[in-house]
Amino acid sequence: MKQLVTQADVVILLAAFVGALAYDRDPSFARSVNVEAIRLRNRLRSPRQLVVYPTTNSGYGTKTDDVFCTEETPLEPISL
Repeated sequence: MKQLVTQADVVILLAAFVGALAYDRDPSFARSVNVEAIRLRNRLRSPRQLVVYPTTNSGYGTKTDDVFCTEETPLEPISL
């Protein structure tokens, strides 16, 4: 992974184990994919590399119907 990350200008993090139910079924795997793999990539990347980390609405937590998320909306994940 180190060789691939160091060759990239931009790192786009797409792998994830998603959903509260999936997390409940296998919390160890969810932590490995959703936390430890991200930490590894952050250790391997250069501070100059742009990181794009897409998220679903689950990353922003539960909001009422009258609240819209923007790039400035703080993340409040509903699960790991």
